[in-house]
Amino acid sequence: MKDLEAILFDLDGVIIDSEPLHEKAFRQTSLHLGRDLTQEEVASLKGTVEEIGAAKLLEYNPTATLSVVEVMEYHNNTFKALFDQMRLIPGSREVHPEGA
Repeated sequence: MKDLEAILFDLDGVIIDSEPLHEKAFRQTSLHLGRDLTQEEVASLKGTVEEIGAAKLLEYNPTATLSVVEVMEYHNNTFKALFDQMRLIPGSREVHPEGA
């Protein structure tokens, strides 16, 4: 490979394993809103875009008084606070010999 300038990866599930942290953040956000989530509810949140995930959290917590935007902000801040627990996918550090 000549003049390699960059390699682009999809970070979610290719380099890092963020799924456990997303689950923790969804659960913590839901607890903040009023109650923990069932496994079925957690499963329904996987892969959702922020607005839909926040709307679902409010649906699961009908007595919550926050807006969708406020839930998104809370969830994002909670997720960011978990970054120190982020783990690499095994083998993600290795570089293809031609890219070294």
